[in-house]
Amino acid sequence: TDFMLSIYNTTQSVDEFLDHDFSFHLEIIKYIENEEFILLFNKYLYRMLKLATLSFARPGRMLQAYKEHISILETMEKGDIEHIYAITLKHKNIPDKINPEKNDILL
Repeated sequence: TDFMLSIYNTTQSVDEFLDHDFSFHLEIIKYIENEEFILLFNKYLYRMLKLATLSFARPGRMLQAYKEHISILETMEKGDIEHIYAITLKHKNIPDKINPEKNDILL
């Protein structure tokens, strides 16, 4: 996540930020070790990449995503199961909300 903040503070490269964003998500998925979740993630990977690319091009979204990742990590470290679901769901839904062209992306 520190790399994400560094990219935001310097180049604001969408591609570089996206690489680190997906590394973050993949590490969590590996940690969960749930085969069905991995399959679901892989099924929607293309759509998620497209939505993330659109999102990170919007002003302020990189920093917002970085802060969401920090919040997710802190909540996981606390073992706060009740809130981890709500925080993760909010993080997942933001790209849909801020990208009106999302319906043009193939599922």
